[in-house]
Amino acid sequence: MIVYVCVSNAGKSQMAEALHRLHSDIPAYSCGVKPKGSVNAESARAVEKLGATMGTVSKGLQDVPIREAQRVIVLGPDAQLPADITYERWLTDEPSLRGIEGEERMDLIAADIDARVRALLAEL
Repeated sequence: MIVYVCVSNAGKSQMAEALHRLHSDIPAYSCGVKPKGSVNAESARAVEKLGATMGTVSKGLQDVPIREAQRVIVLGPDAQLPADITYERWLTDEPSLRGIEGEERMDLIAADIDARVRALLAEL
C-alpha cells in the first residue's frame, strides 16, 4: 500500500492517488496534514484528461492507515509528518513559478505527478 500526502489533500496528493489507481492494483490512499474538506476542481479535471478520477472529499492523516504503508510519499515542500513516519518527498513541478496558471498549470502538474507515479510503480 502506498500513501500520498500533501498539505490539504485537495490537489496533488489526490491527483497522485487517482493516477496510481489508474495504473496499478496496488492499494493507494491520499491524505493531508490540514485537509480542506473538498478537492480542487481544476486538479480533478486535469487527471480526468489522463483517464483517472479523483475522490470528492479531502482526508486527514487519521483517515488512512499511514503507519501500515509500504511507502509514504509527501508531495511538495510544505507538508510535515510526525517524526515516527518514514517518507520520501516529491518536489513536483510548480508552473506558477514560471508564470503559467489555470488549466495549463494543472495539466503540467498532472503530467509531472503521472510520470512520478509511473516510475514508482515500475520500481515496485
